[in-house]
Formats: sequence, structure tokens, C-alpha cells
Amino acid sequence: MIKYLSFFFLILLFSFSYKLFATNFWSVELYQFWYSDPNFNFLELWNDRWVYDYHLPTFHIITWAWFNIFEYTQLNAHILQIFLYSLPFVYITFLLKKIQEKKKLIYFIILWSLLPAIIFHALEFRVYFFVSFLSLLYFLNISHLIEINSKNLLSISNLLLASLISLLHYWGCILVFSIGIYLFLFKYRQFSFKKIFVLNLIPLIFVLIFLIPKIEQIFCCYVDDPTEYQKVYTFIPALKVFVYSVTWKSKIFFYIIFLILIINILYLFRSKQIFKIINDNVFKFTFISLIIGFITAYFIEFYLHIWKPYTALIFSPLVFYLIFAFINNKFFLINSFIIVSSSIFLGPLFSSYNKYDWYKPAKQILDFDNCDNAYIFSSISSDIKGNSVEFFNNFYFNKDNTILDFYDNSSFKKNISLIKKSKCKAILYGPHTSEEKIKEIFKKISKEFKKPKLIEIEKNSSYIITK
Repeated sequence: MIKYLSFFFLILLFSFSYKLFATNFWSVELYQFWYSDPNFNFLELWNDRWVYDYHLPTFHIITWAWFNIFEYTQLNAHILQIFLYSLPFVYITFLLKKIQEKKKLIYFIILWSLLPAIIFHALEFRVYFFVSFLSLLYFLNISHLIEINSKNLLSISNLLLASLISLLHYWGCILVFSIGIYLFLFKYRQFSFKKIFVLNLIPLIFVLIFLIPKIEQIFCCYVDDPTEYQKVYTFIPALKVFVYSVTWKSKIFFYIIFLILIINILYLFRSKQIFKIINDNVFKFTFISLIIGFITAYFIEFYLHIWKPYTALIFSPLVFYLIFAFINNKFFLINSFIIVSSSIFLGPLFSSYNKYDWYKPAKQILDFDNCDNAYIFSSISSDIKGNSVEFFNNFYFNKDNTILDFYDNSSFKKNISLIKKSKCKAILYGPHTSEEKIKEIFKKISKEFKKPKLIEIEKNSSYIITK
């Protein structure tokens, strides 16, 4: 089995690496790259740089440390991504020593690692795959304790995982909180209130310490009044986000998973195995923790404003375990073959994969209009700190261009006059912007210039408007 798994892993890693090196960073990955600049010292990263971001700074510190060891290039960022995606398979090699005891666990990790959503986010230079993998380990650790009725809750691995997951992302805090609430409600006799309390208190203390640079934002400017905030996700769309954490964007893959589930549930019901699965302690732990997590995230979304499939990805181990519990029967090999083949061929490794390559349009605008001291509109609104301007200048143009905020209507006329005085041809660079929005902007700008031209670089992605 080790030989087959090794061969499969090498093919998968080759395909993953080929796809990774064939793409450039898109905007959010460039932000992560920007946060990782080794020219900043730790205090600058801690006090100044990360306050621009809504993520906790842990992953920024990890990538910053990586680039302090290796050269600060996109190539080395991709090497780090390959290393991180290898972690589930490295973990499997440790489990192979006890193959008879861990067979079910190995299959679960392999299938989870091959889900399109997992591969997609592993291909991005962002925190989501790494924190999801750690969530997987934490979930498996707690599940194992429940399964064997062990009391060893405060192990070093559990304390480290709970702390690191919480420090990597706010949704990691929700995951740890959800599991903690389940343990408080249903497993206090097995573990004791004291152990459960300590396991959840330590990550909370670390998170509060990490939030110190953000205190001014939290109490001053960046938290909305929930009574004035219209919730983005109602119940059903929010539920879909959790489902998409496993099924990704492919409707075909969703229907395949749904069909497999229905067929297997019918089989289990007819063979009277369904109730055994539902009454399993690990299944109940997973299901109830997931409900607690969903409800928690749903109600505090007033403050987080980050309810997306990639944030719900942190709960993907729990979501997929519920699916895995129903397909792990005598038809498991057939079920696995269908899931793996559809995951690979419908996922980002073989299907069309567009990350909105922002280097490409930036290069084209420079080739088209390479002039110094330009005033150019951006179709992306910059925040009050002005970090977007610094970001665009550093990574797109590498010169003293002034990126103006098109959405700032109060200074629109003033900005137009600056652009008219500029010798540069470009008026607006619209990255990651819909065709409809660009046409709306073009219509407004057309009133200010005699013969403006709209140049489409990538459909529904990147545009240039020129004088």
C-alpha cells in the first residue's frame, strides 16, 4: 500500500506543482506577499502592517519568517505552498505504521485532501488551506479521544493546535469554540470542566494578546452597529456556504456528491445500518459541533463580515466527515473512485482555473503607457489608511504613480483635472472588475474626455480606459 500511495502522491504533487507554477498571484495573494516582506522588522509587521488586514497576523508572521530564510520571490512562495499541501500526505505516512488501526482515518484524509475546494485553496498563497489542515488534525484528535473514551484532553498537541487554529483566523476561533461548547455540554464527565475550560482559555488569551494592535480599530472605527447593518447572508445562503466548503463552485460535483449520498443512505436504511451510524459518538460530536459552529458564525457575522466559502473551509473536515460516515460501507471503493475521479477532473487541477492574474494586466498597462508620475484611477476603492495606493505602486507599477480612488465622489472633479494634466494616456485601470461595472465607469468618464477608449484585457476581470 505504501508504494501505491507514494506513486499516487508523486503524480498528484507533480500536477499540483505544474498548475501552481503556471499561474501568477492575484490581488489577495499579492497582499499576503506584501505582508510577508522581509525588509520589515517584526515590530513593523506587528504594529503597522497587519492592522490593514482583517486576518489575524499569524500566517503573515509565518510567511515573513519564510522569506527571511529564503529569497523574497513568488517562486519561493510557491515552494512553501507545495510544502503545506504535502503535509496531509506526510501525516499519512506516520499513520501507515499502524495501518490496520488507522485504515479508515487514512482514507478520510486522502479524500479530504483531494476535494476541489481544498486543492483550490492550497493553490492560493493564503491562510485557508493551512488552517483547514490544522482544523482537520484537531478534529481527528478530539474524535479519537471520544472514540476510545480517553481523558487525555490537555495534551501538548491539542493545546498547540487549538491555539494555532485560533490565531490563524477568526473562523478558527469559531471552530475551537464550537468543539469546546460540545465538550462542555456532553463530555464534561469524560474530560472534566477544568480541562475543557483550560483547553479553550489558552487560545482565547493568545488571541486577545494578538488583538492589541487592533484595539483602536475595534473600538473606534471598524466595527459597525449591528442594528444598522443589513445581514449579507440569510439562513439558506449561509447554509450553502458550508456546503460549498466541500463541493467548491462545481454544480456537477455537488450533484455527484448529493447522488452518492442519497444512494448510500437508502442502502444503509434498507440494511438497517443507518441508525448505527447516526448513534455513533464521533458522528454525534461532528454533527452537533457543526451546528454550533454554523449558529455561532451566523449570529456574529454582524461583526466579522467575512462569511464566505473560503472561511467556512475551516469547517470542511467536519462537513466532509458526515459525508464520509455514510459512504464508508461495502461500496466504499466505488464511492471513493467516483469522488476522487470527479474531484480531480472537475476541480482546479484539470478544469479551467482562473485566479485573475493581476501581473498580466499590470504589465500590459505598462507596455501600453509606460510614463512616470502618472495619475490613474483604480476601480477598487482604497481605505482611509491608503495602503491600497502603496500596494499598487509597489507591486504593479514599481514607480511613483498616484492611484486615485474612483469611488471618492467628493474629489472626482479634482482628480479628473489631475488626469487631464497628466501626459500619460491611461485614465483607469480596472482589475477584477465586472464588465457591467466598467461600462458604468466608462460612461461617466466619457463625459470628461473627447475620445476615451475601453481596452479589455481579460473578460470580466481586467480593463484599461485611456484618453
